[in-house]
Amino acid sequence: MNVAVIVISVGLIQGFFLTFVLLTAKRGNKRANRLLGLFIFLFTITLGHVFIELTKLYLDYPHVLLIVHPIQFLFGPILLGYVLALTDPRFRFKKKYLFHFLPFLINVVYFTLTFYIKSAEYKIYRFETWRLSVTAADYFWSLSHVVYTTPYLIACVIAVKKHQERVKSSFSSVEKIKLTWLQRLLYIIIFIFVINTIFDVLYFLNIGRYAGNPIMGMIVAVVIYAIGYMGWQQPEIFIGTDIPAATEKYKSSTLSAQQVQKYKQKLLDVMQTEKPFLNSSLTIKELAEKIHIQGYQLSQIINQQFNQNFFDFINSYRIKEARQKLSDPNNAHFSILAIAYDVGFNSKSAFNTAFKKHTGLTPSQFRAQSEN
Repeated sequence: MNVAVIVISVGLIQGFFLTFVLLTAKRGNKRANRLLGLFIFLFTITLGHVFIELTKLYLDYPHVLLIVHPIQFLFGPILLGYVLALTDPRFRFKKKYLFHFLPFLINVVYFTLTFYIKSAEYKIYRFETWRLSVTAADYFWSLSHVVYTTPYLIACVIAVKKHQERVKSSFSSVEKIKLTWLQRLLYIIIFIFVINTIFDVLYFLNIGRYAGNPIMGMIVAVVIYAIGYMGWQQPEIFIGTDIPAATEKYKSSTLSAQQVQKYKQKLLDVMQTEKPFLNSSLTIKELAEKIHIQGYQLSQIINQQFNQNFFDFINSYRIKEARQKLSDPNNAHFSILAIAYDVGFNSKSAFNTAFKKHTGLTPSQFRAQSEN
C-alpha cells in the first residue's frame, strides 16, 4: 500500500466522521452546519472515487464509477449557501434556488443514459478507455464545470468581504464574528480548484496523465484534516455560531444638519464621561441607546462626522486610553495584555493591530519610548 492510499484512507475516515458531526449537531446555526457537512461529504465521495481508482477496487465495484462527475456541479452552490448561512442571518432557502442545481440534474441524466445504466463490463472497458484517450465530450464537461464553479467562488469571497465590512459598522470587537477562518477556508478551496484545473489541462495535453489523481487525492485529504483541525482550534466552525445582524445602512435617516451636530456633541460627551468603549462587547445599538437615537443614525454620524466606521471609532478611544496607561509610571507593573483587556480589547493580537494602526508603533515600542 503506497503513501497516497494511506493518506487518502485516513482522509476518508475523517471525512465521514466530520460529516456525521456536522449533520447531527444540535447547537448553533444548524442550517450552516448541515451545508458544511454536505460540502465535506461531497469532498469525501470525490476522495472515495480516487481511492477505488488507485486500489483498482472499481474492478469489483464498477457501478460506483463516475458517480462523482455530476457532483462537481454541486460544490459551488453548496459552498455559497454555507457562506450565506453564516454571514446573513436573514438567509433562507427559497424555491428559486433550485435552479442552481439544474446543471447537476442535467449531468445525472446524461451520465445515467450514457454510462450508469450500462453493464459492469462496459463500465470497466469505457472507464479504462477514458484513461487512455480524451473525447470532445470530456473537454466540454471539464470546461463547463470550471466555468460554472468560478462565479460561485468569487461570490463567496465577496460575501465574506462584505460581511467583514458590515460587522465593523456595528460591533466594537469582531474577532469572533468576522469569520477569518472562513476566509482562509475559501482560499484553500480556491487553491484546490486551481490545482485541479491545472491537472485537467495537463491530462488533456497527455502530460503526467496518471499523476493528477493521487496528488489531488492527497491534497483533498489534507484539506479534510485541516477542516478538522480548524474545528478543534475554533469550535464555532462546528457549533455554527449565529452571527448577529449588523445595523442597516442609514438610507432612511431623517436627521437634519442641526440634529447631526447636536447628537455628535452628545456622543463626544458620553465617550468622555461614561467611557462605554471600555466594554469589550459594546455594540452600536447599545451606544445609540445612551444618546437616545437609532443605531443607523449613530452610524451616519460616525461615518460622516468622523470619517470612520464604528469599529475604528471605538478603537480610537481604546487606544487613547491605552496610551495614557502605558505612559503612566504607576502602571509599569501591569503587563501589556492586562492593559489591553482593561481598555476593552478581547485579545492581544487585536490590541497590537489596532495600536499600530493608530500610532505606528507596537505597544511595547510605545512603552519603551515613554520610559525614556
